[in-house]
Amino acid sequence: MKQIIIYISAILGLFSGCKPQSNKTTDITTSIPPQKYFIEQLIGTETPINVMITSGNNHANYEPTPKQLQAITTSKIYVKIGELGFENIWLGKILELNPSIIIVSLSDSISPIYGGESCDHDDHHSHEEGIDPHIWTS
Repeated sequence: MKQIIIYISAILGLFSGCKPQSNKTTDITTSIPPQKYFIEQLIGTETPINVMITSGNNHANYEPTPKQLQAITTSKIYVKIGELGFENIWLGKILELNPSIIIVSLSDSISPIYGGESCDHDDHHSHEEGIDPHIWTS
């Protein structure tokens, strides 16, 4: 996980040093609000961050809004969890909309937790292939 944070910080540092002060682009797109929080802790709040699944929405039946898809076209980086079903479904469309976007998966160096036993939710939803995608809670 430490390697991923260093990697993201390095990429974001490159982009934040080169951007004009007044831009209307979204430099980063991420999957969920906890990721936005962690990114802001690393780089501050000046860089616009597009969050795909906003609070109150469910990743199991999520579909991006036209505004979110438009924000993806101007994003330089997409930071994904790596095991959310919607990411796998929409990744092709994201790359189609923005072929130059850099995809960073936060779960690359993390061993997944399998099975529903370790996943305690209020909404009791299931996960694709029995993988608990909630890596931000550990």
